[in-house]
Amino acid sequence: MPHRHRILRPTAALGALAATALVLAGCTSTTLPVEAPPTSTAPAAPPQQSPSTDAAATGNDAAFAAITTAEDETQGIAYELELDDGLWEVRVAVGDTDAEVRTSGDGAEVVSTDTDDTVDDDDRRALDAAGITLAVALQAAIDGHGSGSVDEISVSDDVEGQLAWEVSFTDDVEVYVAVVDGAILRVDR
Repeated sequence: MPHRHRILRPTAALGALAATALVLAGCTSTTLPVEAPPTSTAPAAPPQQSPSTDAAATGNDAAFAAITTAEDETQGIAYELELDDGLWEVRVAVGDTDAEVRTSGDGAEVVSTDTDDTVDDDDRRALDAAGITLAVALQAAIDGHGSGSVDEISVSDDVEGQLAWEVSFTDDVEVYVAVVDGAILRVDR
């Protein structure tokens, strides 16, 4: 039986050690706050803009928001944008259907949605060729222009032999962005 005693001693010592650890753990009063990781269902923010006036940054932020809001509303792909009477009009292709989504001036709320017949041939050709989104084209135009607020984006059929997003700014500058890869094709001042 001495053999049995040897096995019990380490087991008893281990149990006493565990009991002491539990007692000591119960004596501590320090509690550390546990923060939940941030969660968000908001769309990703647009890429950082080049330095510009506060009004331009605000207007461009609203344009990005309008694009995101319209695409979320229709589950389609935005291909045209215009600021009209303080509201954003975003044309969105939902399959072959053309939807016009009007959003608030800040781009955050849908004001109305109308569906037309079908996406016209020029717009369909641009959408089929597009390697970038309308939001990416807008960011490329902002980076290429440096200041000013966007007030319209539409498809232009032949700029330097390519399809382009024509991005018009409130200061009468137009930036043409290749639909295929986002390259700046031309800037008209």
